[in-house]
Amino acid sequence: MRELKSARREYNRFVADETLEDYSLRYAPKSFRKFSELLIANTAMGSISFLALEAIGASIAISYGFSTAFWAILTASIIIFLTAIPISYHAAKYNIDIDLISRAAGFGYVGSTITSLIYASFSFIFFALEASIMAQAFELYFGLPLSWGYLLSSLVIIPLVFYGITLINKLQLWTQPIWIIMMVAPFIAILTKNPETIEIFLNMSGTISGNSEFNIYYFGFAVGISLSLISQIGEQVDYLRFMPPLKEENRFKWWFSVLIAGPGWIILGFLKQMGGIFLAGLVLLAGFSLHEAKSPIYMYTVGYEYLYDNPAITLAAATLFVVISQIKINVTNAYAGSLAWSNFFSRVTHSHPGRVVWMLFNIVIALLLMELGLFDALEGVLGLYSNVAIAWIGAISADLLINKPFGLSPKVIEFKRAHLYSINPVGVGSMGFASVISIIAFMGYFGDIAQSYSSIIAMFLAIILSPLIAYVTKGKYYIARKNELQESPESEHHCQICDITYEKEDMSYCSYHRTKICSLCCSLDSLCHDSCKKDNEKSFELQLGEFIQKLFLKKLSQVASLRLFYFLGLTTVFLFVIVVSMWMVYSFNAQNVSIEALVHLQDSFITLFVIIAILISILVWWILLAHENRKLAEKELAENMKTLEYTQSSAHIGSWKLDLVNNILHWSDEIYRIFEIEIEKDKEVSYEHFLQSIHPDDRNMVDTAYKKSLIDKKPYEVVHRLLFQDSRVKYVKEVCETIFDEDGKPVVSLGSVQDISKEKIIENELIKQKTKLDYQANHDVLTGLPNRALFMDRLKHALQKAKRNGSVFALLFIDLDHFKEINDSLGHAVGDEVLVEVTQRLNEIIRSEDTVSRLGGDEFTIILEDLSQAQDASLVANKIVKSLSESMTFKEQLLYISSSIGISTYPDDGVSAEDLLKYADAAMYKAKDKGRNNFQYYSSDLNR
Repeated sequence: MRELKSARREYNRFVADETLEDYSLRYAPKSFRKFSELLIANTAMGSISFLALEAIGASIAISYGFSTAFWAILTASIIIFLTAIPISYHAAKYNIDIDLISRAAGFGYVGSTITSLIYASFSFIFFALEASIMAQAFELYFGLPLSWGYLLSSLVIIPLVFYGITLINKLQLWTQPIWIIMMVAPFIAILTKNPETIEIFLNMSGTISGNSEFNIYYFGFAVGISLSLISQIGEQVDYLRFMPPLKEENRFKWWFSVLIAGPGWIILGFLKQMGGIFLAGLVLLAGFSLHEAKSPIYMYTVGYEYLYDNPAITLAAATLFVVISQIKINVTNAYAGSLAWSNFFSRVTHSHPGRVVWMLFNIVIALLLMELGLFDALEGVLGLYSNVAIAWIGAISADLLINKPFGLSPKVIEFKRAHLYSINPVGVGSMGFASVISIIAFMGYFGDIAQSYSSIIAMFLAIILSPLIAYVTKGKYYIARKNELQESPESEHHCQICDITYEKEDMSYCSYHRTKICSLCCSLDSLCHDSCKKDNEKSFELQLGEFIQKLFLKKLSQVASLRLFYFLGLTTVFLFVIVVSMWMVYSFNAQNVSIEALVHLQDSFITLFVIIAILISILVWWILLAHENRKLAEKELAENMKTLEYTQSSAHIGSWKLDLVNNILHWSDEIYRIFEIEIEKDKEVSYEHFLQSIHPDDRNMVDTAYKKSLIDKKPYEVVHRLLFQDSRVKYVKEVCETIFDEDGKPVVSLGSVQDISKEKIIENELIKQKTKLDYQANHDVLTGLPNRALFMDRLKHALQKAKRNGSVFALLFIDLDHFKEINDSLGHAVGDEVLVEVTQRLNEIIRSEDTVSRLGGDEFTIILEDLSQAQDASLVANKIVKSLSESMTFKEQLLYISSSIGISTYPDDGVSAEDLLKYADAAMYKAKDKGRNNFQYYSSDLNR
């Protein structure tokens, strides 16, 4: 297997290149730290050009008034400054990023994947906010639609971030003077020409608080929104890790640069938030809306009016400033996000395709958030996010400020996988508990005051729990094994896996490969399964199993206890995330609906949650069982590395071995049983025999996967079918790995086949159930027509299509005349039959591409797309009126009904789904007023 590992590391050599990948996943070596202290500080300060600061300050003040906003932003800034000091110092001293600091400061190797997601979330949330601000500028200056502006604002960042820190350094250096001048100039002009505007700033009243006075209740909400910026220290640290070593001769410059580039960012951040409040007041004074007052392009357009008399120059200057600011910050957001995703996926997948891949991934997520309107939900999103972010940063700061100085945790900063526990309860426990409690408080379940101060609750819980858990666990889950290489006199060591030399801070000794290994190769190794620290990791798992056994009075085995713990833990985490997400959506939609609709909305969300909870429970159980099966297979593979003779079991797993030199295939007995072939051990079988047993439709897929694995020198896994003579089909999962000789030639392929037919049956049944539930949720039970929800979705799609193609479509609103009399006189059963008959007649009239829906009761709607002209809808309406006026026979009883139809058209009558539906409804009532049994087009006089 040695040659297989070497081949894999050769594949990763490109992404291990120091200058290309900017040391994601690893320590920044001295050989690359050639930037001066002040250049690093300048670059890091360039990352706080983001105008979301102004938008956040404006949003807080507009909602809660000046006094509350001022003290809240000041309080949040002080907290951010203090918590950032130890993080900045350790990043600059030990030359590691925020993820590696998290690993060393109480989270463990795998535990820090959670913090990587938090940091990645920060990067794409703020990338989306900043790009939204740039898109608003493009819309105002160029008339470019926001959706296209979002795309342009995202694409312009990609080439700038591709080459990493070197190009970003140059960009920040070149643009810094221009940016500072353009930011400060409007404020100087305003205060010089119109100093009384300070009164507007100081007396801004909040739309929620109703005045400009300080309010202790709203103060908590405001602090939480501003504290969402606390994760910005991660982006500052991305630059601080390139600081040169601290020496006596550079002590002042070093500390000055660290403080300015690290915690010092919030000083300017505070001023920018204040500036946002000031400019927002001027925007409102100029007669713009509250929404526009929160938008930096309007803020600085009004500000530049004090510099230039020409409106065109004013708008151009404001747009240029916004573009420069947003490019400066979003190269940092994209760069930081790429590092965060690299760190996360390297641990989850043991692969590292490169930072650029994750940069694109991060930008795509941000683009989706922009299209979903993240800027409009700014306060809610940031208020919720701050609870998790402050818990994370609070836990790190507590470890660096309390645990390490007081001996509750090791003073050494260890970040390498080979020497860390996978999970450290100190950081994971304190952050997790603080996050959950504060989020529940934020959702309002602990009362109004706790809801307001949820972010403060998160901070104090994380800071208190970190040393408490460290004291209880005696700091034993920080270091899994000692790093002997740190004591060696050599400053560099050679990694035998990727064949590159690294500084000793980046190296470990691997007992599995019996060689020195760099941190990147260690992170990407999927074969060792942390065997170098297995005894310690196992000890923790055994202790956990024994504790759970005691809780159940030893009625459960240790395996069952751990399985139950993992099941409940994973299910709880998934459901908690879903509950919070659904609560956010519910809260956003509940603001603008009636009480009746709110009750219906609550019932819908509860029903949806129950369904999701059931599916999540099944999914988690399936994942756990699949994970256990995989671990068992890996254990057997490790124990039988040379022959891979899998033990035959009730799991129906068979093993095979293909000798590529002599073209001989060996099957285990279980393979014969799975393929239902009589065992003939004296008779040789070949690869062609194997292919003949596969379903003809899957044969090419399996053959291609195997041949591709020989070219790529990688294992593969496929699921395919076996077809038998009696037409029965089995599903099997096949896993294969090929061993190569020293010349890179394939020698032998080893694999397994598992019968997963039962699992497939269960999976298909779940899919059928989900499909059925989806259908029931979107269709009327009686008629089978789309219900209101699906109708609105299709109406919006029709709008989008019509806008895109410049076409015309009509909406028909149909109400049956005197239908209530049929229900009252003949009963609901007859009424239901009438509705079914009406549905059938409507379906016979409309085209296949049109949509007929039942909104409820006797109300139907029809969407007629791609009309040549609006009047074409009258042809369909005439047919409907005539068809529905014809007699119906039910139980030998002759019935007559008629219909009143209202018609609205796009684009003549409206450009939104809600307006078109409202206008069609109004036109329908006009048809009733005209004597029923007719149709009427909507006209604007109906609104009078």
